Amino acid sequence: MAIAGNLTLVISARIGDAEPSDIGEIELPVVSEKIHTVGNVSITARVRVDEAELADRLKDFAAAVGDELAGTGRPKPKVGPPIQDVIAWAAGGSRIGVFSFDREAAQELVEDFLEALGGDVEVKRVSKVNGRAGIDFSGGGFIRFLATRGTRNNYSFDRIYIPASVNHGEMEALAPLVLTSKEPAVVGYF
Repeated sequence: MAIAGNLTLVISARIGDAEPSDIGEIELPVVSEKIHTVGNVSITARVRVDEAELADRLKDFAAAVGDELAGTGRPKPKVGPPIQDVIAWAAGGSRIGVFSFDREAAQELVEDFLEALGGDVEVKRVSKVNGRAGIDFSGGGFIRFLATRGTRNNYSFDRIYIPASVNHGEMEALAPLVLTSKEPAVVGYF
């Protein structure tokens, strides 16, 4: 069906426990439109079904916000999970799963995390084996680097970090990985 117009998506952000504030808008083309008329009343229903384009636009928007922050003297945020936050949780004894869209991207994250480790964090073991990449800490916590698609039946985590643009079905498949945690957390990242 031909593009039938545009849909405006309002983006909000929240810092800590503060109320969300609108920080911008993204305009997307609508891919289907139905008009139903009863008497002198017309109802128009527009549907957007391309989740991949929405995810790409959100990434672009996040990058633009990052560029804006960089212009204020702050460093541009790195795309990926909040590395120092993840390390702190794992070094404190938490079981952490960091997910990427594929194994290659997960493998690359291992190097990013190793570079970010400070001298005061004791590492027990590092594995760079594809599909089994991870960092074990002396305090009992660990980080595993995994793909969003694949077998994960033998894992149980306290916190998982998932790309924000992962689709709803994949999110539902990953959520049970934190069921055994006393304080489960599922964190999205760009």
